[in-house]
Amino acid sequence: MNKTTKGALAASAAAVLLLGGAGSLAYWNSTETVAGTTIGSGYLKLVPTGSTACEGWKLDGETGFAPATDKIVPGDVLTQVCRFTVNAKGKHLKANFDVTTPTWNGASSAGSLTNELSVAADYQVGTNSYLAPTKPTNVSIADNTNIVATVRVTFNEAAATNASNVAGGLSALLNDITVTATSAH
Repeated sequence: MNKTTKGALAASAAAVLLLGGAGSLAYWNSTETVAGTTIGSGYLKLVPTGSTACEGWKLDGETGFAPATDKIVPGDVLTQVCRFTVNAKGKHLKANFDVTTPTWNGASSAGSLTNELSVAADYQVGTNSYLAPTKPTNVSIADNTNIVATVRVTFNEAAATNASNVAGGLSALLNDITVTATSAH
């Protein structure tokens, strides 16, 4: 074997010993500390404005609707206006607003009446209006923002069928409707 080959083999063996066997390979490193801090979350709450959030159901905009005795006819619209104040804390706080689709109980004639009723809602968030089917989404919100949700239940005139014109009429119980504010960023 010539001297160059022997020298190369010796250098390779030394490198293997230094890297693997001895464990003496060092890396440079440096550290700095990032100071911690106290973090608290904000909140988003709907608070009824006044003693009750909602004004009471109205038939075609008229007060004095008595759901237990007054009967609706095709084309009628029931409305409920509910007012809230937002109690909110948080930087960059935005919100999505929605009103749940109500459920119906006790509909007679296999749900004929409930199939002819539709539900929609209009919203006013602060000074901005959102008419159904648009829902307020990603709306910048601040503490004490006023919210008005107007829920409409319409007895669809075009959808009314003979099934709803049975002796004694049809009936259904409109369950509670929930107004929801969900935080967004």
